[in-house]
Amino acid sequence: MVVYMLIIVIIIVAMIGVYAKVWSTTVTKERETLLKFQLAEMRSGIKQYYIDKQEYPTKISQLYMDRYCREDYVDPITNKKDFIIDVSKKKMIYANNPEKSLEGTKYNTW
Repeated sequence: MVVYMLIIVIIIVAMIGVYAKVWSTTVTKERETLLKFQLAEMRSGIKQYYIDKQEYPTKISQLYMDRYCREDYVDPITNKKDFIIDVSKKKMIYANNPEKSLEGTKYNTW
């Protein structure tokens, strides 16, 4: 009887371990999707800002204050307001995070 209970406990613990990994991956995917959305919106805001003012914003908070973005975004991966504006490059704004995503690319290349 004790052996059967031990086997059941081991199976339950193994299932919890698998579920925790799946849950962690799902949460990371959701955060990555949110980061991509935020970057796309900020890029759009930068382009519109330039069209309207004939200059690029020097701070990301300008996009929010001047209503070019819905909110002053926080990077969902790092939970920091940590974005880099570099208008010399095509994408213009990047996450300041050198870690790799689930896709295998670095967040700061998105």
